[in-house]
Amino acid sequence: MKKLIYLTGLLLTVITVNVMAQDQSIFTLGEKAKNVNHTGDVWLRELNAADKDINSQISLAVFAPNAKLNWHTHSAGQILLITDGAGYYQEKGKTAQLVKKGDVVKCLPGVEHWHGSTPTTGVTYLAVSPKSSTTWLHPVDEQTYLNLERTTENALNDEEQLKALSASKWGWMADKNTDELNKLFHEKSMFVHMGGSWGKQRELDVIKSGGI
Repeated sequence: MKKLIYLTGLLLTVITVNVMAQDQSIFTLGEKAKNVNHTGDVWLRELNAADKDINSQISLAVFAPNAKLNWHTHSAGQILLITDGAGYYQEKGKTAQLVKKGDVVKCLPGVEHWHGSTPTTGVTYLAVSPKSSTTWLHPVDEQTYLNLERTTENALNDEEQLKALSASKWGWMADKNTDELNKLFHEKSMFVHMGGSWGKQRELDVIKSGGI
């Protein structure tokens, strides 16, 4: 019984440490921002202030799910380095983009835009910009924002399906399964190799012969 209690406690400790490790960031969390130019919970921390030597301001922004900035512009532009989670970025007159960890977003000078987390997923980014002014505009329409969640789910599903199809394609090639590849390749597709380029049927013949 004592051994069981010990193992249970050890397991809980390992789980707790793993969870804490996932929540930790390179930079500590900043101050929670007042809801003046955004909705939801946002934490901001200035990592570097622009000065006469290096005109570059760097800030850490952490958005809880369902948090977003109002529409706004930057007089000198801004670069967003997405370091964790998933969110949205949208410029006026364009479709909202789903941005994820590892993405780099350029906010051009004077271009009206907004960005934030999704309704169900938080997002963290580093904002890099020259010393400049930000002009805050109106809030993002709430219903339009919530409708983006369905688009996000579809985009993520499409991405997973493409990854799965790509993995299957390489498996079919390795197994010389030209029946499945015949269904996948478009009739007018062209294949370019170091030895030349050709159409669908020759590609299938080469794969079947083991030439690829």
